[in-house]
Amino acid sequence: MKNMNFKNYPYSYLNNIQSTFGIIRSQVNLNSDLVRITFDDDLCIVVEDIDYNSSFKYAIQNPVLKEGKVYYDITHTPKNSNVISENKFTTESTGTRIKDNIKAWIHLVSIYQNINIHPYNNVLKHYQNEIFNSFKFIEDDNDDKPLEYNQQVKITNFLNAVVVELEDSDEDNDEIIQEIKYLNSNITQLTQKQIKNALSWCFAKIRYKGIDIINKVTRVGVDYGLTLLLEKALETIIK
Repeated sequence: MKNMNFKNYPYSYLNNIQSTFGIIRSQVNLNSDLVRITFDDDLCIVVEDIDYNSSFKYAIQNPVLKEGKVYYDITHTPKNSNVISENKFTTESTGTRIKDNIKAWIHLVSIYQNINIHPYNNVLKHYQNEIFNSFKFIEDDNDDKPLEYNQQVKITNFLNAVVVELEDSDEDNDEIIQEIKYLNSNITQLTQKQIKNALSWCFAKIRYKGIDIINKVTRVGVDYGLTLLLEKALETIIK
């Protein structure tokens, strides 16, 4: 429910929602390289894993005031480190219960990032970190803010052109294409750090693919005037 009339509800109820949802948003901001809020209104927040391949999700909603206490419905996937299925429960917001719960779920998301069953994952992470650190078009002080409109447009046009190049390639680039499309469709909702993180993963996978694809992507970046916008990033994937 959006645009609820606050004067129709007890202050203790509204104050509890304000505090509880503030905790959720704060934890997401602290871990913006892992998760993001995909839905947020007066009575519901949905947080999702930023990885487009992931179905991990956390939802807190339907606050109900009972005998001076506020209860929330919480749903999250996975349930824990042993069970991948959904977990649903109702909990009171007393103490640090909800804060501990969202932190535990985000920690679960984070440990998946460190799994390296195949050497491929280590190579990708090396490339990703190298490229991430090379981005100069985003100031660290603005990591929690969206990109300026002109930069969003430039990157969107660039990524659209990269998709065309990847689709025309004889190689199987479907995974990278889908990841780029996902980034492009959400770029206005992402913080600068999230965009930088997603771009570096896309470029890392392109670099892993080989020289031909790298050269095509670099040429597209030059054609769209992104050499200054991305600065060292395109140089990093071709060195």
